[in-house]
Amino acid sequence: MGLLKPCTLDISICSEVNSNFLMKMVPLDPTLRLCFEQSFNLLNLLGFEFRYSCRPSRDGQWGSVEDGRWTGMIKDLVDDVADFAVASLDITHERSTAIDFLLPVSRTQYRMVMKKPSTNDQTWTTFTQEFHLHVWAVLVASIVVFAIILYLISITEKGKEKFRISDSVTIVLGALCGQGTEVEYRRLSSRLVLLILMLLHVVLLAHYTSNLVSALAVGPALPAISSISDVVRSSSLSLGTVRDTAPLEYLKVSPNPDYQLAYKNMMAKKDHVLVGDTLEGMQKTLKENYIYFDTGIYVLNAADCRHLILPNAVFTAITSFALQKGSPLVPVFNQIILKMKMTGILHKLEQHFGPPYHNCDQTQSEATELAAVLTPFLLLIFVIGLSICCCLAEHLHQEVTSTLSLKKPGISPKYPKNACHTTKGT
Repeated sequence: MGLLKPCTLDISICSEVNSNFLMKMVPLDPTLRLCFEQSFNLLNLLGFEFRYSCRPSRDGQWGSVEDGRWTGMIKDLVDDVADFAVASLDITHERSTAIDFLLPVSRTQYRMVMKKPSTNDQTWTTFTQEFHLHVWAVLVASIVVFAIILYLISITEKGKEKFRISDSVTIVLGALCGQGTEVEYRRLSSRLVLLILMLLHVVLLAHYTSNLVSALAVGPALPAISSISDVVRSSSLSLGTVRDTAPLEYLKVSPNPDYQLAYKNMMAKKDHVLVGDTLEGMQKTLKENYIYFDTGIYVLNAADCRHLILPNAVFTAITSFALQKGSPLVPVFNQIILKMKMTGILHKLEQHFGPPYHNCDQTQSEATELAAVLTPFLLLIFVIGLSICCCLAEHLHQEVTSTLSLKKPGISPKYPKNACHTTKGT
């Protein structure tokens, strides 16, 4: 079954119990029209003859109350423009006050769908997402603590009276990167500090490397989102659906405060989050931080391997066809539905026009884009710029020191003139 859009269908029915009459019906797009063509051909075998023609509905909507008035297919029925709405209309209390539903035809679930995370989407976090924020915070705190401890131990050791805190920080960072130092430590306390730093380096390197390789090869972890409540609590995600549809009523009358808040948020940003059809909503998920929810069969029809369909159902609904309120055709079509169920026609139609199967479980390798590895290059450029600035600052400091030293007889310059000061070590 393809993507569905409301349109009207004119049908004339001939049977032994009913005289010929013309009905203006409201089903969906050409794919569903083909579905009904085949189903009507099958119904001809049951003693009914169908003749029909299609036309678009007046506003192209499904049907909901907007500003106190009905829209879509429900409006066509209420205004006597159509006699029969042949569509997967959800049976809701609000709609039942305006139209009559036939026997339930199917049970459907509303599912949420979003863009599947990929490595190329993480421009700034490719090399930082391996550790959570609190892990990075603990690591920075550990560097500061170890640098202070190593500094205090070093200045008490003979021969290191001029040892600076910057030297200590450099040694600690080098040890965490697996590098040694030319500074000789003879005390057991300082050697233990360096040994602990090397051990910490091994542990951090093993965890970081394994997570990085896994993220680049398999892709990032799936988001921890399973319900509308999770979406409402997220400040970076927006929730939406097709305008003038039953899900809006479900959210509006739900006793769940998170669902009511989701409805208010969508109404406040309805021009942005409410879409015209399923295809528009599915495309919107690929371009924005947007989560779209709709009937499961529509989502499955429009989804591909770029989409992630969340496993939990948002709502469960019963769907059926609809007629004008008090229509005498209700028992006639209820009889047809019963015959379609008893003969297995509905089940065959569901299997034949079911959603296509997309095998997205196979691991697919793709070239890593520049955006995914941009962070280390930007970091390299930043460090180079910082090194140049430090070199210029040290050179300026040397010039000032040399000038002051020359004014005092008997004192030689601390650094050679016109040379950038470097600290031995790694």
